[in-house]
Amino acid sequence: MSRDMRIGINLRGDLARASLDRLDHELDALFIERKIVLDSISNLTSVGNKYLYQIGMGMPFGRGLFHARLIYKMSATLYGGSYKKGLGRLYMIDCEIKDILDECRRRMKAA
Repeated sequence: MSRDMRIGINLRGDLARASLDRLDHELDALFIERKIVLDSISNLTSVGNKYLYQIGMGMPFGRGLFHARLIYKMSATLYGGSYKKGLGRLYMIDCEIKDILDECRRRMKAA
Protein backbone atom coordinates (compact mmCIF):
# COMPACT_ATOMS: atom_id res chain seq x y z
CA MET A 1 0.00 0.00 0.00
CA SER A 2 1.45 3.36 -0.94
CA ARG A 3 2.13 5.91 1.74
CA ASP A 4 -0.53 8.35 0.55
CA MET A 5 -3.28 5.76 0.69
CA ARG A 6 -5.22 5.47 3.89
CA ILE A 7 -7.80 3.10 5.14
CA GLY A 8 -10.96 4.77 6.33
CA ILE A 9 -14.03 6.70 5.35
CA ASN A 10 -13.42 10.44 5.33
CA LEU A 11 -16.26 12.31 7.01
CA ARG A 12 -14.34 15.60 7.18
CA GLY A 13 -16.26 17.69 4.66
CA ASP A 14 -15.38 20.75 6.74
CA LEU A 15 -11.76 20.40 5.65
CA ALA A 16 -12.72 19.96 1.99
CA ARG A 17 -14.56 23.30 2.13
CA ALA A 18 -11.78 25.14 4.00
CA SER A 19 -9.42 27.54 2.25
CA LEU A 20 -5.72 26.81 2.06
CA ASP A 21 -5.05 29.74 4.39
CA ARG A 22 -7.42 28.30 6.99
CA LEU A 23 -5.83 24.84 6.73
CA ASP A 24 -2.37 26.39 7.09
CA HIS A 25 -3.43 28.39 10.13
CA GLU A 26 -5.09 25.38 11.78
CA LEU A 27 -2.09 23.16 11.12
CA ASP A 28 0.31 25.70 12.66
CA ALA A 29 -1.92 26.09 15.74
CA LEU A 30 -2.22 22.31 16.14
CA PHE A 31 1.55 21.77 16.04
CA ILE A 32 2.02 24.45 18.72
CA GLU A 33 -0.72 22.93 20.89
CA ARG A 34 0.69 19.43 20.36
CA LYS A 35 4.07 20.46 21.78
CA ILE A 36 2.43 22.09 24.80
CA VAL A 37 0.20 19.07 25.49
CA LEU A 38 3.02 16.55 24.96
CA ASP A 39 5.31 18.44 27.34
CA SER A 40 2.57 18.57 29.98
CA ILE A 41 2.04 14.80 30.08
CA SER A 42 4.19 12.73 32.42
CA ASN A 43 5.39 9.37 31.11
CA LEU A 44 3.06 7.44 33.37
CA THR A 45 -0.37 9.00 33.56
CA SER A 46 -3.37 7.70 35.43
CA VAL A 47 -4.88 6.60 32.12
CA GLY A 48 -2.61 5.38 29.33
CA ASN A 49 1.12 5.63 28.89
CA LYS A 50 2.89 8.42 27.02
CA TYR A 51 5.76 6.17 25.90
CA LEU A 52 3.42 3.51 24.49
CA TYR A 53 1.45 6.22 22.69
CA GLN A 54 4.60 7.73 21.16
CA ILE A 55 5.79 4.40 19.75
CA GLY A 56 2.37 3.64 18.29
CA MET A 57 1.28 0.96 20.71
CA GLY A 58 -1.13 3.10 22.73
CA MET A 59 -3.70 3.44 19.97
CA PRO A 60 -3.16 0.37 17.78
CA PHE A 61 -6.12 1.18 15.52
CA GLY A 62 -5.05 4.77 14.82
CA ARG A 63 -7.88 6.98 13.64
CA GLY A 64 -10.11 4.01 12.98
CA LEU A 65 -12.40 3.28 10.06
CA PHE A 66 -14.39 6.52 10.24
CA HIS A 67 -12.46 9.78 10.15
CA ALA A 68 -14.68 12.20 12.04
CA ARG A 69 -14.28 14.40 15.13
CA LEU A 70 -17.08 12.61 17.00
CA ILE A 71 -15.36 9.24 16.55
CA TYR A 72 -12.05 10.75 17.66
CA LYS A 73 -13.69 12.20 20.79
CA MET A 74 -15.15 8.82 21.72
CA SER A 75 -11.81 7.05 21.17
CA ALA A 76 -9.89 9.73 23.08
CA THR A 77 -12.28 9.46 26.01
CA LEU A 78 -12.02 5.67 26.08
CA TYR A 79 -8.24 5.65 25.82
CA GLY A 80 -7.15 8.86 27.51
CA GLY A 81 -10.02 9.50 29.90
CA SER A 82 -10.82 12.84 28.26
CA TYR A 83 -10.62 14.42 24.84
CA LYS A 84 -9.87 17.79 26.44
CA LYS A 85 -6.62 17.00 28.28
CA GLY A 86 -3.75 14.55 28.58
CA LEU A 87 -3.25 11.65 26.19
CA GLY A 88 -6.81 11.94 24.96
CA ARG A 89 -6.20 15.52 23.82
CA LEU A 90 -2.89 14.51 22.24
CA TYR A 91 -4.74 11.81 20.28
CA MET A 92 -7.35 14.37 19.14
CA ILE A 93 -4.60 16.75 17.97
CA ASP A 94 -2.78 13.98 16.11
CA CYS A 95 -5.99 12.94 14.34
CA GLU A 96 -6.70 16.54 13.33
CA ILE A 97 -3.16 16.95 11.99
CA LYS A 98 -3.43 13.74 9.97
CA ASP A 99 -6.81 14.80 8.57
CA ILE A 100 -5.46 18.18 7.45
CA LEU A 101 -2.40 16.57 5.87
CA ASP A 102 -4.67 14.06 4.08
CA GLU A 103 -6.76 16.95 2.73
CA CYS A 104 -3.61 18.71 1.49
CA ARG A 105 -2.46 15.50 -0.24
CA ARG A 106 -5.90 15.11 -1.82
CA ARG A 107 -5.77 18.64 -3.20
CA MET A 108 -2.24 18.19 -4.54
CA LYS A 109 -3.26 14.96 -6.26
CA ALA A 110 -6.31 16.64 -7.81
CA ALA A 111 -4.28 19.59 -9.14
